[in-house]
Amino acid sequence: MTVDLIVVHFRALPSLAKLLESLEDNEKAFGSYAVHVVNNGHADSLLLRWAQAGRIRLYQNGTNLGFARAVNRVLGATQAPYVMLMNPDTWFISPIMGKMVDFMEAHPRVGILGPRVLNEDGTLQGSARSFPDWTTAFFGRRSLCTRLMPHNRVSRRNVLDRLLCQRTAHAAVDWVSGACMFVRRRAVQDVGGLDEGFFLYWEDADWCRRMWQKGWQVVYWPAVDIVHAGGVSSGQDPWRASVAFHRSALRYYLKHRHRHWAWADGMVAGFLGVRLLSVLGARAFQSRRLFTGRRP
Repeated sequence: MTVDLIVVHFRALPSLAKLLESLEDNEKAFGSYAVHVVNNGHADSLLLRWAQAGRIRLYQNGTNLGFARAVNRVLGATQAPYVMLMNPDTWFISPIMGKMVDFMEAHPRVGILGPRVLNEDGTLQGSARSFPDWTTAFFGRRSLCTRLMPHNRVSRRNVLDRLLCQRTAHAAVDWVSGACMFVRRRAVQDVGGLDEGFFLYWEDADWCRRMWQKGWQVVYWPAVDIVHAGGVSSGQDPWRASVAFHRSALRYYLKHRHRHWAWADGMVAGFLGVRLLSVLGARAFQSRRLFTGRRP
């Protein structure tokens, strides 16, 4: 096999079925790949049937071990020269796997290649990004400022897709979204797998940063694309996902901040804590409104 395609699954069977169908429809000409599905939950008969039919190679965890640990389990059990990470709520809209292999063969210093990622309505999702700094809290991809003023200068500096997609060529970027990553096995062997201290979120930014630190390039290539619905698995347990997001953000900050910024650790932790409480409060308020609205 040339490519090991890894999908971490958590309560997203309809989305995973769509991904497999799109893969089989679009990648027939390439064919040199294996699909590895890590199930971070209870065993499911449909997954077992797919495995018995040879559509997937199934890894059953029995409980939710998080994204990084699930991916690393497959990385340690496979050996294809390229690894493709895809979320279960992504799917192919054209054949791209062979093109990405050719790109990596032509650019031997690229460790991670990211395609253009589209929302279901065809708009850009914002998968090519600069490493986070203090502005990311206010001008990140999902921040209120970016939603209200998507073309402001600071948001465009954090989320690079709008600028880069105006070009036809590829471009080196700080990091690309883990919703879809095409990774060179040799780079993984050099850098190591995902940091299992991240349960969910920010492990992709951390991996890309470590790639750059070891001399491997991270590249965004808008000539190939996939669709990402987003939030299907995390939406099964949004409270835990919100906690994981903020905990991982703090871990990323503490891991990569310069030692001269150690004095700000308490303030950053406090800010993330307040932000988490506001997110959970807003979620509780919305849930209460939905609940009371259903009462007769």
